[in-house]
Amino acid sequence: MKSFLRVLIITLLFSSPLNSEQPKNTWDLRAISTGSGSVNLNYPDGRTYAVIQRSDAKKIVEILDKISVHSGIYPQIFLNESNALNAFAGPINGAPTVWINKPMFDIFVKDLGIAAHILGHEMGHLYFDHSGNRNNVTPVFNIVSNIAGNILQTTLTKKYGVPQIISQEIGREAKDFTSKVVTTAYTRDNEREADRIGLEWAIKNGYDPYGAVRGFEMLNEIRKRNPNQPPAFLQSHPIPQERI
Repeated sequence: MKSFLRVLIITLLFSSPLNSEQPKNTWDLRAISTGSGSVNLNYPDGRTYAVIQRSDAKKIVEILDKISVHSGIYPQIFLNESNALNAFAGPINGAPTVWINKPMFDIFVKDLGIAAHILGHEMGHLYFDHSGNRNNVTPVFNIVSNIAGNILQTTLTKKYGVPQIISQEIGREAKDFTSKVVTTAYTRDNEREADRIGLEWAIKNGYDPYGAVRGFEMLNEIRKRNPNQPPAFLQSHPIPQERI
């Protein structure tokens, strides 16, 4: 009994996905969008990371600015050096900010419907202040997970006779696991909320709403190529099939 519980908790706890890749170098996409021709994205030492067309940058900035009219939020927007297919948003020193990784930018310029929904989604996170709200509820999540861990530890020791040193370790793991469960449930609801309003803003600005479907189908294909996915209830985002 105790061995099974310990293995189960450890397996579930450590099957969570790795943190997203952090940007190494960033470029101001709004500044790039002005003028004509192309621009080199250079490293600090002068080497060139990539070359992009200013007109492509302008398309993306225009989508963001159209969404800003509805959201009332006018963010900074940066392009990141990265191999990860991702975009994200949050406040930097109080300023709303959107980041787009280069692989995602390349998809955006080819499909503005995908761009409109994903940018609307990221603006939704800013609009609802999901990062700030999460900071506010984290202490509550910690209380819940501590209670769960303490109950399990006490039960294993008093009811099943598990040595205290083992029950304490399992209790700590249970606290982490419970925190993961309640936190990801909360962030999945945040993602659904951002999906909904992002789609509304895309439609209001005349973009193809099925761009959202194409975007999630693309993410689903990537997901299927990675067999080591945690259970849906431990993922920070709803699975792509649900979002489609």
